[in-house]
Amino acid sequence: MQLRSQGTQHPSRIYSRDPDLHGSSKWATKNHLHQKGYGEGGRIFLGYGMAEANKGRAYCITTNTQKHLLTVAPTRSGKLLTASMPRCLEHRGSLVALDVKDGELSLIAARYRRDVLGHKVIIIDPWDLACSKLGMPQSRFNIMDWLDPDNDDFVEDAMTVADSLVTDRGGKDPFWTDEARALVMGLILYVAATPLVLMPTAKRSRDIPQVRRLLSLSSDDFKKIVGGEYAEDEEGNAILIKPGMMQSSNEYVRASAARILNKASKEFSSILSTAQQNTHFLESPKIQRTLSESDFTFEELENSKTDIFVVLPAGRLFTYNRFLRMLLSSAITSVTRFKTKPNPPVYFLMEEAAALGRMEVIETAFGLMAGYGMQLHMIVQDLNQLVSLYGERWQTFIANSGVVQIFGTRDLMTSEYTSRLCGITTIESLSEYSAEMRARLFSDPSFLSQEDALTSRSLITPDEVMTMSPVAQILILSHANPIACFKTAYFLDQRYRNKNGSPIYDIHPNFADDPISRPVNFTKQGLNIAAPLSSIFDGG
Repeated sequence: MQLRSQGTQHPSRIYSRDPDLHGSSKWATKNHLHQKGYGEGGRIFLGYGMAEANKGRAYCITTNTQKHLLTVAPTRSGKLLTASMPRCLEHRGSLVALDVKDGELSLIAARYRRDVLGHKVIIIDPWDLACSKLGMPQSRFNIMDWLDPDNDDFVEDAMTVADSLVTDRGGKDPFWTDEARALVMGLILYVAATPLVLMPTAKRSRDIPQVRRLLSLSSDDFKKIVGGEYAEDEEGNAILIKPGMMQSSNEYVRASAARILNKASKEFSSILSTAQQNTHFLESPKIQRTLSESDFTFEELENSKTDIFVVLPAGRLFTYNRFLRMLLSSAITSVTRFKTKPNPPVYFLMEEAAALGRMEVIETAFGLMAGYGMQLHMIVQDLNQLVSLYGERWQTFIANSGVVQIFGTRDLMTSEYTSRLCGITTIESLSEYSAEMRARLFSDPSFLSQEDALTSRSLITPDEVMTMSPVAQILILSHANPIACFKTAYFLDQRYRNKNGSPIYDIHPNFADDPISRPVNFTKQGLNIAAPLSSIFDGG
């Protein structure tokens, strides 16, 4: 601390002080980012840094991280423009995208990835929201083709599928959910390992819809598929006329049957009801067709030249989230078994990830599988969604992300946590005050005093996070200072144009009749980068 009186000359400091005494956090500079490996040559584009001198130019911020990515931004804040579409256009390896907003990702990026990058593009599109418009076929995938009764992973894979179908709604007693999941797993094993001729339903197929048909049988018929169907001979002896799960040659199917038969009648009725509720979506004819047979395998992702878009109508996301869960969990599991880890890694884009519900396979992948040839990109509206799904484990998504991207935040919890992530800095404060001296013996009747001190403050406070410009974002990158920078809008950005200015992507059909915007070189010297972006982002 230093006291100085008016009219008196003093040194600028009467003792040296640590400029980071109360906190060392500071915003990243261009030089700092280059030193940390976040310069302009990385394969993942993140945004534009602000020009650091008058008439200077903005610069690209990129990374080559193999770690996972987390984007936190509310609805209508530009997630597709800033995060999803740039990654779909720039990623050079295989890709799996949950395209859950009426197929907008595939409508814009699919033909570019097929025709320019030379990838095989697979679009799973039960409602034909994109395929007909793109002139591409609707792909199908039978999860039973993924299950091999002769494979050591047969039971674990069936368990993975069952876990994706039977979701925990957060009830206090997980018993009914756990038992329903075990029941569904047993039926999956049975359908996968049993000849179709032995199936008791009118329509027989080796697919997940067959599991639903078995669950919809009458109580008496269901008991027959579990214990087998018997008749009496002339002497009253029971004769097996149609084998069930108990007579299966597969030991795991028999074990599942025994677990079912050991349940009391009322108990089993509740378990069956829970299983039926969780598989109701399989009644959809569109879903049944999509899951009836396969025209691709997830093993194709290993070649770094295969892309899979899973398309759903935006209004059916919660109704059919189990469909997404099943495909996503089997795809992730498949990638972990690749003998050669793809480089670049297989990129998994999970838009509206909270709608999937809690998925143990995602939680595990974020914590352990960044080195397994995959990179997960989770997009959520706020951190409360992670807390509600993953409880005390939610921060594993922060800890294991190489990039945390935050913009448009309006809720207090996310804003406070973002402020804490950015850290505490030390600032210099100069206060000035005056006082009237009653005793004039030793001094003038009045004097002016200044106090120069170091104090702490958040690098960015929660209210500053919530009122941040809609064109701005905060990036938290591994081993680097936090970054306050500009977003992009892919359809304005020169990065996504050909040399003649034409887009490298398809124009979304909703905007096909609109004039194409002139490309903007956001790194042009002297450009006020906020001006073109402000016309796009209105703050949601």
